[in-house]
Amino acid sequence: MLSELPYQLYECQNSELLKEILFDLEFAGSVYDNNKHDSFRDIMSKATQLDNIKEDEIYPWESFYREKEHLILKVNDEMWKPHQTLFQLAYEDGLNSFLHDKAKDILKNNKINFL
Repeated sequence: MLSELPYQLYECQNSELLKEILFDLEFAGSVYDNNKHDSFRDIMSKATQLDNIKEDEIYPWESFYREKEHLILKVNDEMWKPHQTLFQLAYEDGLNSFLHDKAKDILKNNKINFL
């Protein structure tokens, strides 16, 4: 499902739902935990071909994953999973960052159980 859902949303040109999952750190964390990041990045790179997904919206996310993926995937063991690194890097991305805002929302909603 983690690689199929973005693909199906892209193929049926459902840009609103696709944007929701591409910009969802919890979904992305599951993608990285389950080693489905290649297809996720592929759909992200194609997403601007759809209506309502603009380059300036997707660029910060695409850039973040491109630059940080080696760190996200570096540790994957019983005590620390990629989604934890993803959250940490997103939170530290910068105070004016969309990723920081998403991570802050996750923290504010008590969805973090590893701190």
